[in-house]
Amino acid sequence: MARLRLVRKKLPPLTWFRAFECSARHLNFTAAAHELGLTQSAISQQVRLLEDRFGVPLFIRLPRGLALTDTGRRILPNVTEPLNGLARVAAAFEHDQSKNTLTIAASISFAQSFIVPNLSNFLDDNPTAQIRIKSTLWPDDFMTSDADVEIRFGSTEVAGKDAEELHQDQIVMVCSPHIFKQPPSWSDICNTRRIQIVGTSGTWENWSKQLNLVPPKNVAQLVDSHGLAIDLARCGAGVALTSFLLATPELARGTLIMPFNERILASDRYFISIKEKNKNGLAQIFSRWLCMEVQNISAVCR
Repeated sequence: MARLRLVRKKLPPLTWFRAFECSARHLNFTAAAHELGLTQSAISQQVRLLEDRFGVPLFIRLPRGLALTDTGRRILPNVTEPLNGLARVAAAFEHDQSKNTLTIAASISFAQSFIVPNLSNFLDDNPTAQIRIKSTLWPDDFMTSDADVEIRFGSTEVAGKDAEELHQDQIVMVCSPHIFKQPPSWSDICNTRRIQIVGTSGTWENWSKQLNLVPPKNVAQLVDSHGLAIDLARCGAGVALTSFLLATPELARGTLIMPFNERILASDRYFISIKEKNKNGLAQIFSRWLCMEVQNISAVCR
């Protein structure tokens, strides 16, 4: 017991670990500060104090964000697990356990481009429902999610055995209606700024080869989500290959056009997962509604 008390006295403050874990998820001190309700300088200082305490750097400071060092990457799971455990303990004592409260986890792009524009339809049919949307960026975020319903994007392996396929997306080319004065040729496309989503470097090549075209070689502007690619294209920053499902609202409004009507199947798919304890409640109702909404869009996409 005496030794245990000695070990506890040597522990850094919990706030330092929270600052590290949150910064590691966002890879950005400002985003971590926003989540934790602190200033950017406070988060940076707490992380620096933890690094000084350990005697090793946990992050590489980049001009636009952060990258984990090998040490930071190694210790992150050992920090995340107990913090999640504490969160579960706190959640067990939450008084607001209403059966009409539903937490949905989805990528930022899917939430903004699909759930939000259509959610009023669900709320009209379920007026007592209280919805909480948690946006995620990377697949690993789902592994620590406390959501009732998760919308996952990726391969079957990434989605997990508990997830059901929601939609097989298509990749289409989109741009602002003002970027070309007349229907463009492939040469025009190749000489126009190109928008590329990080992690999909093969999309332009696959799309081109499927149409027996030479892939463009011009420099691509990089973004980390389909939503940002759609926004950039809408603002006239270039031509993007992106999700037909997520681009459909902008295409319907006429703020985006498809300079080429060709489509290819996306390599990844959308999946939906419901926590076992919620499979007979509001989560199941939401799941059925979302599947119907996606089917309606899919019919348009054919």
